[in-house]
Amino acid sequence: TMAAHTLHNDYGAGWHLFGPALDIYTNELDLVEHLQGPSNMGNWGQDWVAYNVGGQYDGLSLNLGEGYYLAVAEGATMEVRGNPVIGDPVSSGGDVSLDKGWNLIANPLVNKIAKSSLNICEQDSTGACSGDDLGFEDAVDAGWIAPTVYGWFENSYTPIDRLMPFGGYWMNASRGLTVKVRPHL
Repeated sequence: TMAAHTLHNDYGAGWHLFGPALDIYTNELDLVEHLQGPSNMGNWGQDWVAYNVGGQYDGLSLNLGEGYYLAVAEGATMEVRGNPVIGDPVSSGGDVSLDKGWNLIANPLVNKIAKSSLNICEQDSTGACSGDDLGFEDAVDAGWIAPTVYGWFENSYTPIDRLMPFGGYWMNASRGLTVKVRPHL
């Protein structure tokens, strides 16, 4: 299937966790510049605000696989522009790096992905995979990753089974890990 280079997602009033679902064009990475304007989310600070896990909102880039907080005043449609992560198989563009502790991540793909289909590897000191991949349940059993992935639904955190495009999610790792997000049938 042909994946679009411009994607849209609707947000109701309130809080959301989100990520861009595309590898944003290099010259359009600035989060505020990319998302503000009458044909997108509207005026930053009035119609919407977004910030990263550290509470920063100034000078942010829209990074593939990174999750962000988003507050929307009255509902808006987000437009993002970039390249979809494609390929058969999908390459490392579908990889999300986790640090020890809680991580706010986003689905890097335009597909919805079952949590159970994720493959996970331990990172060495350089951040590269070392050893064999484990499936999600096996990684839970090995003590690498917490079994519950949290999304945001109806103004509260809720356990999820699927990573949706544009969705942001909290994952807890006991060590540096790479989560390999790949399409599945």
